[in-house]
Amino acid sequence: MWNQNNKSEVACILAGIILNENKIKITDENLKKILNNLTIKIEKYWFFLFPKLSDKINFDEVLGISISEKTCGNLETKIKKEEKEEEKESILQKDSEEDMGFGLFD
Repeated sequence: MWNQNNKSEVACILAGIILNENKIKITDENLKKILNNLTIKIEKYWFFLFPKLSDKINFDEVLGISISEKTCGNLETKIKKEEKEEEKESILQKDSEEDMGFGLFD
């Protein structure tokens, strides 16, 4: 994935992912800030080219972020519902087990 031939491309993509996750617009200044802090040297034309290319790309869709967030949210609510149902069932089972065989006329 990362070698000398595509180092600039991969660096821009990873910086784009970082910016996207933090809901920051991908601009040449923001790319420069990230890559300078990481001390990664890339060709200067990437700072102009990548923001223009990234405008056409929906990173959330490509990475599946929106789908995974919705899925995680749905899973959490589903798990909570299942836990509540299991608690109710266990309480009902305990009540019914206690009542078995111990009626008023025994």
